[in-house]
Amino acid sequence: MRRFLVFLPLFVAILMACAPATTGRRVFELRVVNLCGGDNYTVRVYANQQYLGRVTTVESFYLPAGQYELRAEGTGLNGGMATRSVYMDADKLWTLCR
Repeated sequence: MRRFLVFLPLFVAILMACAPATTGRRVFELRVVNLCGGDNYTVRVYANQQYLGRVTTVESFYLPAGQYELRAEGTGLNGGMATRSVYMDADKLWTLCR
């Protein structure tokens, strides 16, 4: 028992060092639903001019809280473009070609 008590502070210190740090930074889901057809069947999605990914039907992207200028561009030859300004303070849904 005495040996256990000697190593207990060391064990607690190791556990505290391995625990994940909480920064308090919140991340929210941006779900993009693409109902478009033709040249906009697949779109590229950008947030603040940074590429997030491609969406054919439904995709989710995870963004920290803040203001974003969203842009979706069709990948076809005559693909169109949609834009939206959004403040991420909760999970959001963006439906294209509604």
